[in-house]
Amino acid sequence: MWLPRLVLGTALAGLPVLAAAQQPPAQPAAQPAPLAVNWTGFSIGAGIGGEFGTATSTQSGDIGTSSFYASVYGGYDWQVPGSGWVIGLDLGVDPGQGAFGEKAVACPPSLCGPVPGATNYLNVKVNWFADVRPRIGYAFGPYLPFVTVGYGWGQARASATTTGFLPIGGQLTKVGLAYQATNSSLNGVVFGAGVEYRLGPHSAMDVTWLRAQTGVSNVPGGHFTGNSFRIGLNYLF
Repeated sequence: MWLPRLVLGTALAGLPVLAAAQQPPAQPAAQPAPLAVNWTGFSIGAGIGGEFGTATSTQSGDIGTSSFYASVYGGYDWQVPGSGWVIGLDLGVDPGQGAFGEKAVACPPSLCGPVPGATNYLNVKVNWFADVRPRIGYAFGPYLPFVTVGYGWGQARASATTTGFLPIGGQLTKVGLAYQATNSSLNGVVFGAGVEYRLGPHSAMDVTWLRAQTGVSNVPGGHFTGNSFRIGLNYLF
């Protein structure tokens, strides 16, 4: 009877091995799905950039302007539920924006008289500029390209320095003849485009182009056109 027992014992011993072999392979642990980016909420930011433009008046013609500048801004975005569309409102201020230009033109005899080499040096400087702009964009994950259009206002300072050559000490010497300056208001449209990239739950960066087209008060035929390019860092609440 020992032979049947031996066979039965061997078969029973092999059952755990057979059962283990028939078990399905272990599945890897499921990874948590990445959190969806939601753009709804308030934000504030600061940026730096460059500006180039043109200031125009009846007297001076075109004067090219350029500068580096810093800006602060904030706003609110609302992402349409279940959609990538994002609608928002931005408010920006460029304190001491600094767009500056200068042009030298001959002073007409009707203004300067028979002064040799009489020249007007015309200067324009944007003291500060602000804007409020609705924007609309479509989010692709952490990227939010957008377009924007709104209203801008600010202050510019225009000045003119007149120089000429007068006989002093037996020779012609360049001297200042007159100086006048006035502050003017800027009012007009601002539009542009950009893209914002989400760095984390509460941070983002943006690259933005804006174009301002404004009138200039107190200056006959005055208007200002400026293009600015800015890179900024933002905090999202």
